Amino acid sequence: MKNLFFYTLIAVLFYACTSSENKEEQSTADVSTSDIATDQMELDEKANASDLLIEHHDKVKEALFFHIRGTIEGLDEYRIVKSEKISIKGNQFEYLLVTLPIEYVREYQEKTKVLEAYAYRNRANISDDDSIRILGRMIIDSVYYSGAEKIEGIKIYVEGDFINSYKSISPYAGAERLERGEPYIKNIIVNLSAPKIYSKDQYYLKARIQKLTDDDLAAFSKEDLGYLRNEIFARHGHTFKTEKMSNYFAKQDWYEAYVADATPWLNETEKWNAQYIKTFEN
Repeated sequence: MKNLFFYTLIAVLFYACTSSENKEEQSTADVSTSDIATDQMELDEKANASDLLIEHHDKVKEALFFHIRGTIEGLDEYRIVKSEKISIKGNQFEYLLVTLPIEYVREYQEKTKVLEAYAYRNRANISDDDSIRILGRMIIDSVYYSGAEKIEGIKIYVEGDFINSYKSISPYAGAERLERGEPYIKNIIVNLSAPKIYSKDQYYLKARIQKLTDDDLAAFSKEDLGYLRNEIFARHGHTFKTEKMSNYFAKQDWYEAYVADATPWLNETEKWNAQYIKTFEN
């Protein structure tokens, strides 16, 4: 009888312990499931936030364009831009800058005494075009709200590849083309609440990445519109045939004439803007 009582007691204690362990495991599983659900909710919110890249395409493109330009060392000092463009599709982007070294342009002008770059480049038997290409993607990092829950800005994590192709001249190896690649990782903040203010000296850059509007051009006189339209070409080394434009741009420190017609070097947005400005001139 004592043995029966003893075995019964052992069985009860074993069941109680097993039940307690099962409840503890179940409780842990519930907590784990809850944590996963919370993490998933946060990820879903970020995925939805990525729609802001599409909704505010122009603002994002503008901010990324100027941020990239600010990271290119010596851009305004020793490079002449042949062509430049930026494109964004979803969260993917590509920036491309094709340049000519200013030393090459001066050397070519001294040797040929004509303003047609192709002539000298063909004799040189080497492509003198340097280029910078950045390919990457953007990820929404943070969203900033005002007190009225209006989105004021977004912080974007940018990652990609920076590829620089350039000509190097050595007294031993002569001219050779080199390519250097490295990761491109940046954080940028896009202000959605205030427009970027452009000076007249910067409008050629706006015309490079965005279609100009009536409001953009309203403050320009007819004469200034003519200068603005022609500056789109001048920034690519266009040679002007009229005395008025030739004299005007010759006074600009940044101007170098090295191609008879820069039209093929304009990107599609620049071509559209040149035609659009012309309608205002008339």
